[in-house]
Amino acid sequence: MGVKEAGSLQEFRTLLREDPRFLDQLRSRSLGLRIESAVKAKKFPNVMVLIGESAAESRLIYGSDQILAGNVHKGNIGPADKDLMETLMPSVQTTMNWLQRIGFRGLAGLDFAVDPQTGKFWLLEINGRVNGNNGAGFLIHGLPDAIRPKAWVASNAIKVPVGTTHEEYVRFLAEKRLAFDAASGIGVFPVNSLTGVKGLMQVGIGAGSMDEANRFLAGAAMLVR
Repeated sequence: MGVKEAGSLQEFRTLLREDPRFLDQLRSRSLGLRIESAVKAKKFPNVMVLIGESAAESRLIYGSDQILAGNVHKGNIGPADKDLMETLMPSVQTTMNWLQRIGFRGLAGLDFAVDPQTGKFWLLEINGRVNGNNGAGFLIHGLPDAIRPKAWVASNAIKVPVGTTHEEYVRFLAEKRLAFDAASGIGVFPVNSLTGVKGLMQVGIGAGSMDEANRFLAGAAMLVR
């Protein structure tokens, strides 16, 4: 499949004018399109949605903020700010309707960039899948309402010694009194590991507040570098 690039909306419009077949190629997925442009943003919320057989069966699942170290994605923390989500919802709903209309079905993640000073925002990309970090988010949101935590973190960058097993990490959490408690929905639980390659553990965290979630996040690392 070929790929065309556009550095701006104007360049995209030019592509449409100059090649009458371009839109049909996009629709048939015989051609890909990449649009790249710099935006001034400080927040990068992710919105997970479910696209069903009809618009009525499609719904928002949750919104969260991405944890970034420079341009590297380290995880997500939620829930996203309520006022921000209200601002994004018209764009989210429009995108959901479009996905449903073109025949997409299932889970999708919508990544936005937001300039909090101006309130301006951009839809950066749509991922038609569940990425690794959102696995922990779905586990948290699958808890019964009575114990669903008020704040949560999904991190893929918890540092542990290379070769650490899940069992060893769970014992570490228990010794530090950070282990997830199924009765309250609070604490840290391992989801996946890259310990053999990078010495990293992927975890989910349930907490009563954002401050508590950040304390759990800081305490979850076996190595501090």
